[in-house]
Amino acid sequence: MPSAIETSQFGNWLSGFVDGEGCFGIYCYKATDASFGCLGFEFSIQLREDDMPILEQIKTFLHCGQVGFSSRKKARSRGCNAMDQAKYTCRRLDDLCTKIVPQFEQYPLKAKKKKDFEIWKEALWLQQKSVILRKNKNKRILDYPECIVLREKIFSLAKQLRSGRNSRLQRSCNSLIAV
Repeated sequence: MPSAIETSQFGNWLSGFVDGEGCFGIYCYKATDASFGCLGFEFSIQLREDDMPILEQIKTFLHCGQVGFSSRKKARSRGCNAMDQAKYTCRRLDDLCTKIVPQFEQYPLKAKKKKDFEIWKEALWLQQKSVILRKNKNKRILDYPECIVLREKIFSLAKQLRSGRNSRLQRSCNSLIAV
C-alpha cells in the first residue's frame, strides 16, 4: 500500500487522468428474466493495449473493477489503423458508490468531465435508492410507483450527459422510459 503522500499524489493524478480519458456511463439492457429494461452504471477508462499496466495500477488503487482486453482485429481487417485496446471497468453498484464516487469527491475533476460526473453521481444515488426501496418492499420496479418515478428521473439525468456519447443510450432507452 502506498504511503499517505503517494496515495494523495496518485489520487490527484488519477482525477486529472480521468478528466481526459475516463467515462461515466449509464446504459440500458434487458434482463433475460425481466419484462422491462434495466439500468446499469459504469465507470471506465479505455486505452491502447500497451498501457494496460497503468489500468492495473488504477484497479489496485481503487480496490475494485476489472481490466480487460479488446482486440481491434476486425477494424484492422476493414483497413482501419486500429490498435488493440485495454479497458478498466467498474459496474458494481456498491463499488461505484463506496469507492469511485469518494475518489472524485476527495480529488475533484476540473475539466468538462466534472459535469458528467455530477449528473452521473446524482443518477447513481437515485438508482441506489430505488434498489433499497425494492429490497425493503420485496417488489419489482413495476409494482412500486416511487421506483418508476426514480427511474424516470434517472433517464432524464442520463439524457443530460454529453449528447455525442448519449445518442446510443437514448435510442436503447426510448421504449423503456414509458414503463
